[in-house]
Amino acid sequence: MDDLNKTGEEKDVDSLIESMFPQAKVADDVEDEPHGPLRSISYNLCSHGMMAGSGSTRNTRLEWLNDKAVILSCSSSGSGTGFDSEYRVKPEVAQKIKDLVSEKKLARLSKIDIPTVTMFDNFTSATISMTFDDSGIGGSPYEICTINCGPSGMTFKTLEDEISSLLDECRDTGECTRNEMTGSQNILGNIMGVGVGMPGTPSAVPPAPDTVKSGGWVCSCGTVNTGKFCENCGNSRAVSEEEGTWVCPSCKVSGNRGNFCTACGRRFENI
Repeated sequence: MDDLNKTGEEKDVDSLIESMFPQAKVADDVEDEPHGPLRSISYNLCSHGMMAGSGSTRNTRLEWLNDKAVILSCSSSGSGTGFDSEYRVKPEVAQKIKDLVSEKKLARLSKIDIPTVTMFDNFTSATISMTFDDSGIGGSPYEICTINCGPSGMTFKTLEDEISSLLDECRDTGECTRNEMTGSQNILGNIMGVGVGMPGTPSAVPPAPDTVKSGGWVCSCGTVNTGKFCENCGNSRAVSEEEGTWVCPSCKVSGNRGNFCTACGRRFENI
């Protein structure tokens, strides 16, 4: 979230977190690892809970293809539902990610053993993974460097916020080429973690961000509506948008109450 949009209380929380967990970075006098061009970078979030089937994941991957196209792939799963979307990204926006990787010396950072806090339940862990094409310097064309951030929003909070913000910019300024629901489960499937289909339930396609911003609302079943009742399941807007809850702009799951989406782990934003 942009600092300009944060309340004083949110900024105080950020300052407290950063004072408790000094932000991981490479010292100014340490050189970055030598690598070829960046082929891809991904930011992955995985939530953990006590109940079986209560976890969720969100994976965002930016990739530079051989034909010079830049593609952003976003996938999330949780509460028995998965979403996949794909965007063609403007090269000049994607370049900001490459600049950040170089500026923050992320290849070197991935090789430093940095202790992270241990948590056992109800938290979201984060991973940043990069692939470099080192064939030009005698290495592998798929050299992987991974930063295991531990619990999200702590030791690597500053870096996570920067990467997440730039990936959001890639998505928001890009062209959406695919946006679909990948599965649906019933209550038994949610509890057991098994994909049990719901006969007779249409596979609602999650809306692109512009659809929601234009005045529509997202029902808990994933359908975009403009009237008082859902066209798919009949839920009223009041039921799907209770006071104090919010709809995630990434995976479109509604009914969230805390600072993070219960399905994909995205931080609350004023949308």
